[in-house]
Amino acid sequence: MDEFPVPQSANRDALLSVRRGHGDDGVSGEGQQTNMRSFQRAFLLATSVAAAAAAVGTAPEAQAATPQAGQAPVSSCGKAPAAPPQSGAALAVTPDVDGTVSLIGQAAASMKAPLMYRFHFGDDATDVTQATGQIEHSYGFNADFYPTVTVTDATGTSATSAVCRLWVDSAKDSVHRYAGDDRYLTSSAVSQSLWADAGGDTAATPTAVTARRPAKAVVLASGEGFADALAGVPLAAYKQGPLLLTSPTGLTKTTEDEIKRVLPSGGTVYVLGGQAAVSSAVDAQLHADGYQVTRYAGKDRYGTAMKIATSGLDNPASAIVVTGNDFADALAAGPAATGDNLSAQGKPAAILLSNGATITDPATAAFVMARMVPFSGPQATSLTSHVVALGGQAYCAVQVLSSKHGPYPCSDTNASSGLVFAETVDGKAFEAVIGKDRYETAADTASLFLSSHLLPDPPGSSNFEQDNQGLFGLASGTTYADALTGGAAMAVEHAPILLTTRDSFPVETAKFVANWTTQPAPSTFDADVFGGPAAIAQSLQDALSAKIRP
Repeated sequence: MDEFPVPQSANRDALLSVRRGHGDDGVSGEGQQTNMRSFQRAFLLATSVAAAAAAVGTAPEAQAATPQAGQAPVSSCGKAPAAPPQSGAALAVTPDVDGTVSLIGQAAASMKAPLMYRFHFGDDATDVTQATGQIEHSYGFNADFYPTVTVTDATGTSATSAVCRLWVDSAKDSVHRYAGDDRYLTSSAVSQSLWADAGGDTAATPTAVTARRPAKAVVLASGEGFADALAGVPLAAYKQGPLLLTSPTGLTKTTEDEIKRVLPSGGTVYVLGGQAAVSSAVDAQLHADGYQVTRYAGKDRYGTAMKIATSGLDNPASAIVVTGNDFADALAAGPAATGDNLSAQGKPAAILLSNGATITDPATAAFVMARMVPFSGPQATSLTSHVVALGGQAYCAVQVLSSKHGPYPCSDTNASSGLVFAETVDGKAFEAVIGKDRYETAADTASLFLSSHLLPDPPGSSNFEQDNQGLFGLASGTTYADALTGGAAMAVEHAPILLTTRDSFPVETAKFVANWTTQPAPSTFDADVFGGPAAIAQSLQDALSAKIRP
């Protein structure tokens, strides 16, 4: 939501602003005295060892990394096979340093010379066609890449190799980018960073981190429309698995491969939305692959969100309301739903949708009203309300939820933004985060819900813990797909996600980053960037790297 209209007739005495963290220097008074709680973070940076491709159909993996002192670059891909593949084409990757790799293509002996090799690098670089089967390429950022080679012989016959998964990590900072050629490959890259192989991870090297989580399910949403996917992030965290994207008309092959990687046969895939969002052909393919399919679908996006809340999340105690007419506020809400102050009895908060400035779905209205408490009960700083509205339109929708006279006009843009402890027209309490635009709403949401993770030292200590690690995600605020799947990973990590434009940090995003990166030493920080340079420019990642201590 890019505006923050507030009802003209709202009870201004009830707008008790307790906004966190927007002083002149970008550091809150609370933040000047305390550090963020440690967030547990373990990603597998070296994957299972696999032999180089000897025939079409294999999928070798490799890692290119700047070597530490006394270490050679790590490679689980190996050199090109000694013998040509029996048919088609094959690709192997030999890592060098600083993101540079050698790609080696081979054609079957049956292909007629002369041969032409077209290398596809899996990033934004232009494909290269040449007469030799080896080429060097330098990757400009840390991510998973999926290169291929296509070989064409003298008769015009072409063969393309299997996809080779390549993890590039320059190891020079604490900023990691997860990206692929498209949103489906990006969602798989995010999943691969966090979720273990279905058969269990095997360390490729003695220094490999082997703490990826075993997935217990997969949540699947359309990659072509946000409406039914908005409520899926807390579901993925609750079911303990990745949120992946698929084409509406059929199961995307790269997504199918990732499901097979993380989920054993017989596991459950939760599909979001009706047939228009994800067709029955997807269900059929999942069944054919040996999976159980559970679909959460309502008659519209509001009904789908309610179905996820009641059936998927088992009627949680808390709810976050966002507009269902846009995606930005819902992206910030996803990780916030798993915050300490909104989770209860092991369940994250549900994300429910308003129709702009009103809640038009009766079941949604009843669900939200049942979770509010009397305004005179809790205090504004206690964070005990079980309903939070994110964005100006959601605030309007909740504030007048019980009005018998219809919605008030939302046109007063002079109200202070930030965290608001507010009152409905019939005296029930809820919280709201109101930003002047989507970027401020996301930053304020991050500040608010991260405050619930502050962890005091043992009794007798006057200071909060100093040995802290902080993690946040960064995604485009103009498209939903990368932030959706990245937000699902952040929700599992109990970390927020910030939104940005492609080429520069919006003001409030920059303030949040400055707040974290100026915390007293020896705090350390990590940032995950979701999406490629077309979504978030490399210069922005470089600027973030410069602010974060390795």
